[in-house]
Amino acid sequence: MPKSKKTQSHVYLIEDDADLRQELVYSLEGAGLTVMQFDTAESFLKTGVTHSPSVIVADMVLPGLSGLKLFESIRGQGIQTPLVFISGYSEPNQIIDGMKLGAVDFLWKPFKSDALIKVVVQAMVQDMQRHMQAANLKNIELRWHALSDREREVCRLMLAGRGNKDIAEVLQIQPDTVNKHRMKVLQKMQVNTRPELIDLLKGCESLIGV
Repeated sequence: MPKSKKTQSHVYLIEDDADLRQELVYSLEGAGLTVMQFDTAESFLKTGVTHSPSVIVADMVLPGLSGLKLFESIRGQGIQTPLVFISGYSEPNQIIDGMKLGAVDFLWKPFKSDALIKVVVQAMVQDMQRHMQAANLKNIELRWHALSDREREVCRLMLAGRGNKDIAEVLQIQPDTVNKHRMKVLQKMQVNTRPELIDLLKGCESLIGV
């Protein structure tokens, strides 16, 4: 059976057992994933995460830097790429610490290749969603920064449910002027109504200062 066509989805595989590593590479590539393989955490860290979406699959027990220390290192660098641990032996506290750091899953050796592929695909979807959310937030930030200072004031009051007269009183300007600012706010934020504006900026309190 021919292998599936590779996608831009990358798996960073860190496994010191050469035979197992090649077996996992074959399985992952057969599922259409592009695999970059490493035998130590240190060699991976020299390269780092260079593609997205991606998933890191790391043995918990490695020569030199352990899988857990690797995870702590990449999270300390602000890298949020999903990580899946594999191991033949690990202390319970290591597993707990790994999950606390946000590991997607933990697979005990020996495991079926289908089990790994399933977990990796799920983690890949998470990474894609994370990047989409980040791109969406960046887009909202650009729209927000396109507003003038006065338009931002009007926007905050719109989000608070204030009408034109209330906004005019608060800002000491004419209601007609408020209406012009409201139209500009909606236009620049690329929405048609106040409810749409509220939905757009939901969860962006730190950005808009409310």
